[in-house]
Amino acid sequence: MPNERTLQISELRYRRVFEAAKDGILILNADTGAVEDANPFMTELLGYTHDQFLGKHLWEIGLFSDLEQNGDSGFWVDGITGLTGALPQPPGFCEA
Repeated sequence: MPNERTLQISELRYRRVFEAAKDGILILNADTGAVEDANPFMTELLGYTHDQFLGKHLWEIGLFSDLEQNGDSGFWVDGITGLTGALPQPPGFCEA
């Protein structure tokens, strides 16, 4: 079982990779699909501030602007556990 110091070192390493990555990374809430964190490259890529990402869903920031077209191909990744699941549908979304 890792001790507190080992956990702090692991968290620091993760944070450094997250912050320095040259790929856009979003961490989503596994239950709601809302953005909980975004790395700096993602803010540069899409032109949003970090705070503008927080609480938003993918379809609100333009990543899946046409959910009907994307259909079941949408997915999200829980950045903590690595589990994948279905993208939650936006309020009022009806399948044709």
